[in-house]
Amino acid sequence: MDFKQATKRAQLARRKIEEARANGRRKALRDSVRSYFRNPAVKYEAAYRKLGVDACEEVIEAAVAGLNLFEADTSRISYWRIPKRSGGHRSICRLSPHSRMRQVILKEALERSSQLGSHIYLAKKRGRDREALAICSALASGFTFGYQADVRDAFGNTNIQQACRNTAVPASVLQNNLQFADWQFDHRAEREDAYQDNGHHIPSSSSGGPRGLIQGAASSSMVFALLLNDLPLNSQGNVRLFIYGDNLLLLTRSREERAAARACLEHYMLVHPAGPFRLTNEDVELHRGFDRMGYRYQRGITSDRIEISIDRARRYDCLARLIRLAEINARHSLPVCMGSSVVFRNLLRGCNAVSDPREIREDLRFFTREYAAEYRAELLLGVPNARQPGYDQRNMSFHGP
Repeated sequence: MDFKQATKRAQLARRKIEEARANGRRKALRDSVRSYFRNPAVKYEAAYRKLGVDACEEVIEAAVAGLNLFEADTSRISYWRIPKRSGGHRSICRLSPHSRMRQVILKEALERSSQLGSHIYLAKKRGRDREALAICSALASGFTFGYQADVRDAFGNTNIQQACRNTAVPASVLQNNLQFADWQFDHRAEREDAYQDNGHHIPSSSSGGPRGLIQGAASSSMVFALLLNDLPLNSQGNVRLFIYGDNLLLLTRSREERAAARACLEHYMLVHPAGPFRLTNEDVELHRGFDRMGYRYQRGITSDRIEISIDRARRYDCLARLIRLAEINARHSLPVCMGSSVVFRNLLRGCNAVSDPREIREDLRFFTREYAAEYRAELLLGVPNARQPGYDQRNMSFHGP
């Protein structure tokens, strides 16, 4: 079975799941999900997606033959820990190709068999760009007072037994593909050395591996989203709720409504059956502007409309790349912004909701030209460039001698 045939038949199987869910037939939904896990076309599609459409037939056949989600996954998983901006660290897992195939199949089944709330933005045709446009619409409607929160160690604190309830996916499939009991972990401590050298403290690992949901598995984000699918705040007319993975945003019309919604959300997360979950939070308001999921929301300088731009971290990263490019061009007597189109293309990739990409390009090019003019003058005068060795990419400052 080639990739096109497998994809076409797998799409039909997914459509059956959606039809059974839409008709409200619980038994038919469970049966269609079970048959989905046993469907050879679904397994072939997952094998092609994770091994590549150019993989040889023998490799694909061997992968499909060993793909049974009703049996426990006993693959070896590599993991290491990285520091978080909010403090602490998170475990990153690298799954084997066999495990990644299982996770893709499970994620599709969970997504198609569940009726996701309008506040969940982690599904096909409801991604980061769609969320950005919805946030912009809510801000324009007067919901200008926000509460932004990140769930602390969301995946690690998730109770798998509770997370497996109230889904059409068989409990045995969820346990065999989400539980850590049968998996073997390899701790890649050498990947943590770079962070340790930069001053981040990562404590030694005393456990046998990660816990809760797997950080890096395709199904983990969907499982966690389903845990928040019935959040009571979503039904209140004075609150707009947005959830992308473990990142939450509340928007209200006043500070008083925000305080009430915040208290309700924090209590809900603390008493959640799959938790408790604690939040790293921040109050945001439109008049100051705020960043979320790679975007920045603010009111226009010359107009009253809401503008969506690139967040500050990505702007600084792009400007750092442009400055390095300008230095190379200056040393070789090339045009200042030569090659900048590639940098801009990488900056705006996946950011289709930006209001005015041209303005972003012009702003960054202006700063680059200003820097390049000064740098060229230093080269002509023979002044050594003291800024490059101590250049701080994040806050755009220099700490060189």
